[in-house]
Amino acid sequence: MDSASPQPSELNVRPVKVVKPLVVSFDAYDTIYEPVAPVHQQYHAIVTRYKGNWPSEEEISTRYRQHYSQLCQEYPNYGKSAGWPIEIFWKTLLNRVFYDGEPTIMDAVVSEIASHFSSHAAYHVFEDVEPLLQALAKNGVIPAVASNADEQVTHLVLHTFGLIDYFGKENIFLSYHLELSKPDPAFFEKIGTKLLELKNGEHSLKGLSKAEIKDHWWHVGDDYKKDVLCSQRAGIRSVLLDRKGQYGFLKEGEDSVIVHDRFIVARSLLALIDLFGMNESGKGA
Repeated sequence: MDSASPQPSELNVRPVKVVKPLVVSFDAYDTIYEPVAPVHQQYHAIVTRYKGNWPSEEEISTRYRQHYSQLCQEYPNYGKSAGWPIEIFWKTLLNRVFYDGEPTIMDAVVSEIASHFSSHAAYHVFEDVEPLLQALAKNGVIPAVASNADEQVTHLVLHTFGLIDYFGKENIFLSYHLELSKPDPAFFEKIGTKLLELKNGEHSLKGLSKAEIKDHWWHVGDDYKKDVLCSQRAGIRSVLLDRKGQYGFLKEGEDSVIVHDRFIVARSLLALIDLFGMNESGKGA
């Protein structure tokens, strides 16, 4: 459990009516999509084709975490602060992870890994994503992506797996372009301003105040600090997507819990269809 997480036993969990959304935003990585296998395992599968069992999966995992954190501090926002294309950021990271291998072999490894993770073969979209997006569309709710995730990978996934038509190009809000990132509440403040400027077809938010939008805006994500605390500090309602039950809010066999009127915990996105009052006819209950 995240150290910032409250203890469920300390919370007053009680029946509460859920406010129906006008906007639902989603984190991307580990909410909409995930790697088909852990990143370090995919790295290892590629590197061992070139040089036996060096390095081990555990060593790759340790090096990846260490160097990713360090590189993000040196070159924030995937290197954009230094004028890097995203590809340079990832190739720099890979070169650091595999820095002590034979240069000619490691060049090939880095090139293949970069190519692999630039293709849809490296990723998987969760099965509960599209049913919720379909329900939102039928009920006139505006979906958006609000994420710190890699811009190129996020767009690759949304286009390759047929999700971009639900969101539309204008409703993809990534830290790379906003130059603000979670857990800074200003990230959501900036998105709220942009939402007011968008037409969103027949579901325009024009005429509403930012406060009215926030009161009917739910953000969904898997990280308590970056998704829940951040969105709530920005005045937005939040859904913690806890697929593995790791935060301790959900009892065994429980799909969702309404912690309070601005905070829901759900094991699956499918639970939100009922919680948001969206029945099969496409009309809110």
